[in-house]
Amino acid sequence: MINTNVIIPTYNAVELLKECVNSISKHTDEEYEIIVVDNGSDDGTYEYCCKERITMISLPWQQTFITACNNGLKLSSGENLVIIDGKNNCEAPLAYRYA
Repeated sequence: MINTNVIIPTYNAVELLKECVNSISKHTDEEYEIIVVDNGSDDGTYEYCCKERITMISLPWQQTFITACNNGLKLSSGENLVIIDGKNNCEAPLAYRYA
């Protein structure tokens, strides 16, 4: 069972999203699921998420950060929820940063 859901809202920042996902993977040992909420990007975000098998919500146009987060929360099932702006990296294990 996935214990932690990591929600990453993003808009036209696929390269930063890749860095963010890699950073989470590098610094997190516990079971987690990433949920990307794409705000209508046209930069390859959809293709990247499909290739990497990342759970994704694709919104038809850019919405507010809060709206994107709320859409991601609807798919969440873990006990722990983490929201990370797709333009940031995770520099410590999620369990330690958000415990």
